[in-house]
Amino acid sequence: MKNLKIILLICSFLYFCSCKKYLDQPPNPTLAIPNSTSDLQALLDSYNSMNFKFPTTMVMLSDDYYLLPTDLNSVTNATYRGRYTWEADDSQFSDWIAIYLGPIKTANAVLDNLSNVPKTASNEKDLDGIKGSALFYRGFYFQACAQLFAQPYKPATAASDLGIALRLDGDFNKVSKRSTVADTYQQVINDLQTAVTLLPEKQILKTRPTKAAAYGALSRTYLSMQDYANAGKYADLCIQAYGPDSLIDYNSLNAGAAAPFKQFNKEVIFHAIGQTNTLIANSRAKIDSNLYRSFGTNDLRKKLFFKANSNNTYQFKGDYNGSGTSSGYAFGGIVLDEMYLNRAEAYARNNQISLAMADLNKLMKNRWLVGLFTPFLASDQQSALTLILNERRKELIFRGTRWTDLRRLKDDPIFSITPVRKLNNQIVKLDPLSPRYTLLIPSTVINLSGMQQNP
Repeated sequence: MKNLKIILLICSFLYFCSCKKYLDQPPNPTLAIPNSTSDLQALLDSYNSMNFKFPTTMVMLSDDYYLLPTDLNSVTNATYRGRYTWEADDSQFSDWIAIYLGPIKTANAVLDNLSNVPKTASNEKDLDGIKGSALFYRGFYFQACAQLFAQPYKPATAASDLGIALRLDGDFNKVSKRSTVADTYQQVINDLQTAVTLLPEKQILKTRPTKAAAYGALSRTYLSMQDYANAGKYADLCIQAYGPDSLIDYNSLNAGAAAPFKQFNKEVIFHAIGQTNTLIANSRAKIDSNLYRSFGTNDLRKKLFFKANSNNTYQFKGDYNGSGTSSGYAFGGIVLDEMYLNRAEAYARNNQISLAMADLNKLMKNRWLVGLFTPFLASDQQSALTLILNERRKELIFRGTRWTDLRRLKDDPIFSITPVRKLNNQIVKLDPLSPRYTLLIPSTVINLSGMQQNP
C-alpha cells in the first residue's frame, strides 16, 4: 500500500505539472521517491505515459491521405488544420509536452532514483533491466521528437544544425537548452546502445522493451541519419534476436473484419501508439487514391488495410493496435516488417541486390494471396531501391515512418518527393527547400527557456 501511494504521487506529479514548472521550478522537496525495484518498474509500466505518447503529428504531416473540403472545415482545431497544409505554427505545444512530460520525464526520474535501491545479487538483473528500459524509452522518444523539432540530419551540417532539448535528468533548476542535430542523434545512439547491453532477450509484455526492440530503434535512428550501413546492421541484429520467421501470413487474417490485426500481434516487437486526433480520424482521412491503386489485386493488404467509404473513397483500418475502423491509425512501435524493409534498403544501397530482393520477397510473399506471388526482380541499385521504397510506403502506412522518409529523401535527386495538398482550387506544396520539414518549437517553451526558434 505504501509503494502504491508513492507511485500515485509520482505519477500525479509527472502528468499534471505545467511546462513552466518543468523548465524552471524545483520539485516538491516532500515528494516521496521510489526506493524499490517494484516502484521503479511501476513507473515504466505506466502505459499512458510510456507507450501512448508516440507523436501522431508524424502521420498528420504525411502525404498518405487527404481531406475533402467539408471534412477539413469540420476540424475545429486550427493548429490541426494548419498541420494539414504544413503551416508555420508555434501555438501548439501538445507534442512537445506529451514527450517531455511523459516518457522523457519518467525515464529520467527512474534513472535518477536507481541509486536509491542498493544493488544485490538477487536484484541486479532487475535493476539492469530497469535502467536499460529507461534508456530505451528516452532514446526512442528523443528520436521521435527529433523528427518533428530538429532539422533533418545532414552529415555535412549536423554539427551546427539545430537539434532538440536533451533533458538528461530531473533537475528542475536547469533551463532547457537546444543541442545540435549531431548531439541529438549521438545521445539517441548512446542511450539505445547502452540499453542493448542491459535489456533482456524477452519480456512478458510487448509494452516493455527488449534487446530486439533496442536494435530496431537503432536501425530506425540510423536510417533517419542516412547511415545505411548501420541501419542494415541493426535491422539484421533485430531480426535475428526476435526471430526471422515471425512474419504474419496475411492469408490467415480476416479481410472483412473491422480490425484485422490484433493488438500485440506476433510481428510487434515493441508496442507504442499515438493519441487519436480529429484531423486524421478514420471518418475524415481519405487514403491517397494513387497510393490505393498501387496495391495489386492479389495483394492482401488492399483489403486488410482499407475499408471502402460510400463515396468511392477509402479509409484506413490496418493499424497494429487492433483498433481498425474505430480509432486506430497511429501505431509507432518497432515491428518486424519495418526491419525487413530497413535491411533490404541497406542491402540495395550497398549494391547487394540479390540480398535486398530476398528480404523484400520474403516479406511480400506473406502479404500476397497464397500461390499467386511473383517475386520482384531488380537488375541494378536504382530499380531495387524503387521497388523497396514503393513497398515501404505501402507496408508502413500510418506508422509515422513516411514523414521521416520524406525528410531523409527530400534532397535525393532520384527519390525526392514533393508532397502536395489540394485545398479547394489551391495547390499547396512542401518543396524540398522548405523550412516546414521542421516544426516550430512552441512559443511558450521558447519564451520560458530562451532557446533559439526554428526558421
